[in-house]
Amino acid sequence: MSPTPGGPDQRGELELELRLLPGVVNVGSTAEGVTVVALDPTPSLVEAATRTARLHSVEVPVSVVALSSPDRRPALGGRVALLGVAFDAATGTVQVELAHHDRRGTGQATSGPVVGAAEATLAALSDLGADVPFYLQAAGPAGSPVTTGPEPTVLVVLCSRGHDALGERIGVARGSSQEEAAARATLAALNRFLCAGQGARTSSPL
Repeated sequence: MSPTPGGPDQRGELELELRLLPGVVNVGSTAEGVTVVALDPTPSLVEAATRTARLHSVEVPVSVVALSSPDRRPALGGRVALLGVAFDAATGTVQVELAHHDRRGTGQATSGPVVGAAEATLAALSDLGADVPFYLQAAGPAGSPVTTGPEPTVLVVLCSRGHDALGERIGVARGSSQEEAAARATLAALNRFLCAGQGARTSSPL
Protein backbone atom coordinates (compact mmCIF):
# COMPACT_ATOMS: atom_id res chain seq x y z
CA MET A 1 0.00 0.00 0.00
CA SER A 2 1.29 3.48 -0.82
CA PRO A 3 1.86 6.03 1.96
CA THR A 4 -1.37 7.08 3.64
CA PRO A 5 -1.99 10.05 5.95
CA GLY A 6 -1.23 8.99 9.50
CA GLY A 7 1.45 6.85 11.09
CA PRO A 8 2.58 3.38 9.93
CA ASP A 9 0.30 1.57 12.36
CA GLN A 10 -2.68 3.61 11.26
CA ARG A 11 -1.92 2.93 7.59
CA GLY A 12 -1.58 -0.79 8.16
CA GLU A 13 -4.82 -1.02 10.12
CA LEU A 14 -6.72 0.92 7.47
CA GLU A 15 -5.48 -1.33 4.66
CA LEU A 16 -6.34 -4.45 6.62
CA GLU A 17 -9.85 -3.28 7.37
CA LEU A 18 -10.49 -2.19 3.81
CA ARG A 19 -9.31 -5.55 2.48
CA LEU A 20 -11.83 -7.25 4.76
CA LEU A 21 -14.73 -5.53 3.02
CA PRO A 22 -16.71 -7.82 0.64
CA GLY A 23 -15.12 -8.16 -2.79
CA VAL A 24 -12.04 -6.01 -2.11
CA VAL A 25 -8.90 -7.39 -3.79
CA ASN A 26 -6.50 -4.44 -3.53
CA VAL A 27 -6.06 -1.06 -1.84
CA GLY A 28 -3.99 1.92 -2.94
CA SER A 29 -3.53 5.31 -1.32
CA THR A 30 -1.85 8.64 -1.91
CA ALA A 31 -2.09 12.05 -0.24
CA GLU A 32 -4.94 12.85 -2.68
CA GLY A 33 -7.15 9.84 -2.08
CA VAL A 34 -7.72 6.17 -1.34
CA THR A 35 -8.57 3.70 -4.12
CA VAL A 36 -10.27 0.38 -3.37
CA VAL A 37 -10.23 -2.27 -6.12
CA ALA A 38 -13.11 -4.74 -5.82
CA LEU A 39 -14.52 -7.69 -7.73
CA ASP A 40 -18.20 -7.08 -8.56
CA PRO A 41 -18.60 -4.43 -5.80
CA THR A 42 -21.93 -3.77 -4.13
CA PRO A 43 -23.45 -0.26 -4.38
CA SER A 44 -22.75 0.28 -0.67
CA LEU A 45 -19.00 -0.40 -0.89
CA VAL A 46 -18.01 3.25 -1.42
CA GLU A 47 -19.95 4.26 1.69
CA ALA A 48 -18.47 1.42 3.75
CA ALA A 49 -14.91 2.17 2.60
CA THR A 50 -15.34 5.90 3.29
CA ARG A 51 -16.70 5.19 6.76
CA THR A 52 -13.75 2.90 7.49
CA ALA A 53 -11.27 5.54 6.33
CA ARG A 54 -12.90 8.21 8.50
CA LEU A 55 -12.60 5.94 11.53
CA HIS A 56 -8.83 6.07 10.92
CA SER A 57 -8.88 9.88 10.58
CA VAL A 58 -8.26 9.69 6.82
CA GLU A 59 -10.30 12.49 5.26
CA VAL A 60 -9.20 12.19 1.62
CA PRO A 61 -11.74 11.02 -1.03
CA VAL A 62 -12.34 7.27 -1.33
CA SER A 63 -13.08 5.74 -4.76
CA VAL A 64 -13.90 2.22 -5.89
CA VAL A 65 -12.57 0.58 -9.07
CA ALA A 66 -14.83 -2.27 -10.17
CA LEU A 67 -13.54 -5.50 -11.72
CA SER A 68 -15.97 -7.86 -13.45
CA SER A 69 -15.72 -11.57 -12.77
CA PRO A 70 -15.70 -13.38 -16.16
CA ASP A 71 -17.64 -16.34 -14.84
CA ARG A 72 -20.43 -14.03 -13.65
CA ARG A 73 -21.08 -12.36 -16.98
CA PRO A 74 -24.59 -13.16 -18.20
CA ALA A 75 -25.61 -14.34 -21.62
CA LEU A 76 -25.95 -11.37 -23.96
CA GLY A 77 -29.67 -11.80 -24.43
CA GLY A 78 -30.63 -11.35 -28.07
CA ARG A 79 -29.18 -12.16 -31.46
CA VAL A 80 -25.63 -11.10 -32.29
CA ALA A 81 -25.20 -9.61 -35.75
CA LEU A 82 -22.22 -10.20 -38.01
CA LEU A 83 -21.08 -6.78 -39.32
CA GLY A 84 -18.06 -7.84 -41.32
CA VAL A 85 -15.30 -10.36 -41.93
CA ALA A 86 -11.93 -9.49 -43.47
CA PHE A 87 -9.18 -11.94 -44.40
CA ASP A 88 -5.58 -10.92 -45.10
CA ALA A 89 -4.11 -13.74 -47.19
CA ALA A 90 -0.57 -12.39 -46.77
CA THR A 91 -0.62 -12.88 -43.00
CA GLY A 92 -3.43 -15.43 -42.65
CA THR A 93 -5.21 -13.01 -40.31
CA VAL A 94 -8.99 -12.88 -40.04
CA GLN A 95 -10.81 -9.98 -38.40
CA VAL A 96 -14.44 -10.34 -37.37
CA GLU A 97 -16.69 -7.49 -36.27
CA LEU A 98 -19.93 -8.20 -34.39
CA ALA A 99 -22.76 -6.07 -33.04
CA HIS A 100 -25.17 -6.58 -30.16
CA HIS A 101 -27.71 -3.76 -29.94
CA ASP A 102 -25.54 -0.61 -29.87
CA ARG A 103 -22.32 -2.36 -28.85
CA ARG A 104 -19.50 -3.47 -31.13
CA GLY A 105 -16.94 -6.24 -30.66
CA THR A 106 -13.88 -7.11 -32.75
CA GLY A 107 -11.72 -10.23 -32.76
CA GLN A 108 -8.68 -11.39 -34.71
CA ALA A 109 -6.97 -14.73 -35.31
CA THR A 110 -4.12 -15.89 -37.53
CA SER A 111 -5.19 -19.47 -38.27
CA GLY A 112 -6.35 -19.07 -41.86
CA PRO A 113 -9.76 -18.27 -43.36
CA VAL A 114 -11.85 -21.04 -41.78
CA VAL A 115 -10.34 -21.88 -38.39
CA GLY A 116 -9.16 -18.29 -38.00
CA ALA A 117 -12.64 -16.90 -38.66
CA ALA A 118 -14.18 -19.20 -36.06
CA GLU A 119 -11.52 -18.23 -33.50
CA ALA A 120 -11.88 -14.54 -34.34
CA THR A 121 -15.65 -14.79 -33.86
CA LEU A 122 -15.16 -16.23 -30.37
CA ALA A 123 -12.70 -13.41 -29.62
CA ALA A 124 -15.20 -10.81 -30.86
CA LEU A 125 -17.90 -12.28 -28.63
CA SER A 126 -15.55 -11.95 -25.68
CA ASP A 127 -14.88 -8.35 -26.71
CA LEU A 128 -18.65 -7.78 -26.59
CA GLY A 129 -18.62 -8.98 -22.99
CA ALA A 130 -20.08 -12.44 -23.50
CA ASP A 131 -18.94 -15.32 -21.33
CA VAL A 132 -18.60 -18.16 -23.84
CA PRO A 133 -17.43 -21.35 -22.08
CA PHE A 134 -16.67 -23.16 -25.34
CA TYR A 135 -13.55 -23.76 -27.41
CA LEU A 136 -13.20 -24.56 -31.10
CA GLN A 137 -12.81 -28.29 -31.70
CA ALA A 138 -13.15 -28.34 -35.49
CA ALA A 139 -14.07 -26.15 -38.45
CA GLY A 140 -14.14 -27.09 -42.11
CA PRO A 141 -16.19 -27.39 -45.30
CA ALA A 142 -19.56 -29.07 -44.93
CA GLY A 143 -19.99 -31.47 -47.83
CA SER A 144 -23.32 -33.23 -47.34
CA PRO A 145 -25.86 -33.11 -50.19
CA VAL A 146 -28.02 -30.81 -48.06
CA THR A 147 -25.31 -28.16 -47.72
CA THR A 148 -23.76 -28.18 -51.17
CA GLY A 149 -24.31 -25.11 -53.35
CA PRO A 150 -22.54 -22.26 -55.13
CA GLU A 151 -21.55 -20.52 -51.89
CA PRO A 152 -19.00 -21.95 -49.42
CA THR A 153 -20.60 -23.88 -46.55
CA VAL A 154 -18.74 -24.42 -43.28
CA LEU A 155 -19.43 -26.64 -40.30
CA VAL A 156 -18.10 -25.61 -36.86
CA VAL A 157 -17.96 -27.79 -33.74
CA LEU A 158 -17.51 -26.19 -30.32
CA CYS A 159 -16.93 -28.08 -27.08
CA SER A 160 -17.55 -26.87 -23.54
CA ARG A 161 -14.66 -26.02 -21.27
CA GLY A 162 -14.38 -28.16 -18.15
CA HIS A 163 -16.61 -30.99 -17.03
CA ASP A 164 -20.18 -29.72 -17.16
CA ALA A 165 -23.47 -30.39 -18.85
CA LEU A 166 -23.12 -27.83 -21.65
CA GLY A 167 -22.05 -30.48 -24.15
CA GLU A 168 -21.08 -29.45 -27.66
CA ARG A 169 -22.49 -26.93 -30.10
CA ILE A 170 -22.61 -27.48 -33.87
CA GLY A 171 -23.27 -24.77 -36.44
CA VAL A 172 -23.53 -24.90 -40.24
CA ALA A 173 -23.77 -21.81 -42.43
CA ARG A 174 -23.18 -20.47 -45.93
CA GLY A 175 -21.36 -17.28 -46.80
CA SER A 176 -19.96 -15.30 -49.69
CA SER A 177 -16.51 -16.55 -48.63
CA GLN A 178 -15.09 -19.32 -46.46
CA GLU A 179 -14.29 -16.89 -43.68
CA GLU A 180 -17.78 -15.41 -43.68
CA ALA A 181 -19.33 -18.87 -43.65
CA ALA A 182 -17.11 -19.90 -40.72
CA ALA A 183 -18.04 -16.79 -38.73
CA ARG A 184 -21.75 -17.35 -39.38
CA ALA A 185 -21.46 -21.04 -38.48
CA THR A 186 -19.81 -20.13 -35.17
CA LEU A 187 -22.63 -17.72 -34.35
CA ALA A 188 -25.17 -20.34 -35.42
CA ALA A 189 -23.63 -22.85 -33.03
CA LEU A 190 -23.93 -20.37 -30.14
CA ASN A 191 -27.14 -18.58 -31.05
CA ARG A 192 -29.44 -20.13 -28.46
CA PHE A 193 -26.74 -20.13 -25.79
CA LEU A 194 -26.08 -16.40 -26.31
CA CYS A 195 -29.78 -15.57 -26.22
CA ALA A 196 -30.68 -17.57 -23.14
CA GLY A 197 -27.62 -19.18 -21.65
CA GLN A 198 -28.99 -22.59 -22.62
CA GLY A 199 -29.81 -24.25 -25.93
CA ALA A 200 -29.96 -27.27 -28.11
CA ARG A 201 -26.83 -29.16 -29.01
CA THR A 202 -27.17 -28.14 -32.63
CA SER A 203 -28.24 -24.72 -33.92
CA SER A 204 -29.57 -23.80 -37.35
CA PRO A 205 -27.66 -21.50 -39.72
CA LEU A 206 -28.25 -17.76 -39.27
